[in-house]
Amino acid sequence: MNSLEISARLHHRLVYIHPFNNGNGRWARFIMNLFVKDYLNSYLEFPEDELLLTTEIRKTYIKALQRADNWDYQLLIDFQKKYISNFSI
Repeated sequence: MNSLEISARLHHRLVYIHPFNNGNGRWARFIMNLFVKDYLNSYLEFPEDELLLTTEIRKTYIKALQRADNWDYQLLIDFQKKYISNFSI
């Protein structure tokens, strides 16, 4: 299993346990980005404004999380690949 798949599984699991009344997705994306930073020296620059509104991007994100509920992580991995960025100084 590669690091991007692990990050997708981590992200899904953190959303799935739903520890807060609000902000579970943002929290999960933040924690997942800590993992991505350490293991891939990258980060995922999600369009947070788009994910807070009912947009096509949010619909795709929710669909990816729902597929992951059934152990199919590919759509979530593909979604993450769209937003991966490298750190540069």
